[in-house]
Amino acid sequence: MTSTAMPDGRGQLLAAARAELEENGRAAIGLRAIARRAGLSHAAPGYFFKDHAGMLTALATEGFTELSGELETVDEREAPARLEALGRRYVHFGLSHPALLDLMFSASDLHTDDPDLRAAQHRAISALTRVLDAGDPAPPDPRTVMAWALAHGLATLAGQGALTPNPNDAKPTVDAVLAAFADVMTRSASGT
Repeated sequence: MTSTAMPDGRGQLLAAARAELEENGRAAIGLRAIARRAGLSHAAPGYFFKDHAGMLTALATEGFTELSGELETVDEREAPARLEALGRRYVHFGLSHPALLDLMFSASDLHTDDPDLRAAQHRAISALTRVLDAGDPAPPDPRTVMAWALAHGLATLAGQGALTPNPNDAKPTVDAVLAAFADVMTRSASGT
């Protein structure tokens, strides 16, 4: 007797939602379009996610998990270089996945109390917390928030063409800002 693997309906829906998000942005993402794209019934999203916000929350959770994976690959040991590298990875992630980054920080579209989302957010911010020796990331230390805000702001500004007309040309500016910030942050942390 041969066993046939059951398709992963939840995974199919998330892949379809990701494609819809990347093509149309979060405002245009609809459950029926996602179900159609996934080749599932229009009731499938409700079964797996309960509602529209539940599906977007699952997608944002995947985004935070991917971001954490990117940040956790940084292998620089010294604080200034590590902080700078974390910032570059964050900006790269944001430029590579602008619609996903937008969704990840769109609290009004998400179930912000979802435990999986909260855990994924915590894991992502922990990469910055550890490099700044800031302790528990909830609530985040002001230095962690500054580092996070800078990286997020640079990703947003570069992605929108505010730093250079072509987002791909923003790397020298992003690198210079991150290097200066990392130097200031680590010097102020050490009291020098």
